[in-house]
Amino acid sequence: MVRRHSEAEIFDFITGDFRSAWNGLAEVPEAVAGHRGNFMFALQAMISLEWVCRLCSNDANALQDFSKASDQA
Repeated sequence: MVRRHSEAEIFDFITGDFRSAWNGLAEVPEAVAGHRGNFMFALQAMISLEWVCRLCSNDANALQDFSKASDQA
């Protein structure tokens, strides 16, 4: 049965995947993984951007909250 995940769960999936991939590549010498996942991380960035856009289109305060959080980072 298909279940709908909350925005928080999806955000956790996206950031968890990024963190795991980043840490995995950081542990491998460049000679073994020379390309370092450029396209994979670009895809992750686009998925994150889509998530933010969808969140902002469904929540009137999300864009303002997101911009405040980005200023603090």
